[in-house]
Amino acid sequence: MSRKPSATRKTGPVGRDDVLAELRRVVDEAVAGRGHLLLLAGEAGIGKTTMLTAAAGFAESRGARVAWGWGWPGEGAPGYWPWVQVMRMLGLDIPWPAGQQGGQAVQDAPASDRFRLFDEVTSLLLAESRIQPLLVLLDDLQWADPPSQLLLDFLARRLPAGAVAVVGSYRDTEPIPGPVPGSALASLAARTTVLPLTGLSPGAVTDLVADVVGDQHAAGGPAATRSSRSRSRGCCGAARTASRPASTRRWPSGSPPCPAPRPPRCARPPSSASGSPRILSPRRPASGPGP
Repeated sequence: MSRKPSATRKTGPVGRDDVLAELRRVVDEAVAGRGHLLLLAGEAGIGKTTMLTAAAGFAESRGARVAWGWGWPGEGAPGYWPWVQVMRMLGLDIPWPAGQQGGQAVQDAPASDRFRLFDEVTSLLLAESRIQPLLVLLDDLQWADPPSQLLLDFLARRLPAGAVAVVGSYRDTEPIPGPVPGSALASLAARTTVLPLTGLSPGAVTDLVADVVGDQHAAGGPAATRSSRSRSRGCCGAARTASRPASTRRWPSGSPPCPAPRPPRCARPPSSASGSPRILSPRRPASGPGP
């Protein structure tokens, strides 16, 4: 069966129409003055950063400013590192308490100082949103320090008062730094909407492979397309790698970066916490006919 030419395919991430629609809804609500928090959860390589990037592009098309922050997995990052990056991109100075720039010092700061910092950062963001709507994107929250997670929790409670949307992502297959049980991120996930990203359908993987290497891949090598689907196990990052020539692939430790397939599941808080996250489960796209 011949495939449709690339020009007829939808733009944006393949196989994620429902997720993309929810991201756009959150952005539209923020532009209208009603901020929200949305979390994306999934394993490494499943497409969380791709979806954040798509949200950024849509927000900019709607006239919103976009600011990014990332968690850092190694040592040496200062406290509130994701928020340092966000505020820098917005041209705002984080009002650090005197002598509290170090990561451990931030965690050990008195609760009253931390509250004042949270309030000032939140107030700055809300004030900026009155000038222009904002989309804050926080990637790899599983690596954010606990005070950064607490600041996100504080901000989330005040988002409805401003034109600020926050979309964060975390790996729900890794332990979260901080006290266990019940990290700040786990507690927040239990009280907000979480979009679980699961593996792509076979048809979506085929479309993704065609987008990477062109339709000649499907026309000239159906077996190669099936091999890409098999090796990737529905994982976006692995599908892209599997579709490239063998000499250019870079599998971590010689194998695809996604774990073995498992039954569909709902996103879960990143560590044990009371309550359950409000799951918005996107429908998996129907599998198209095989090549």
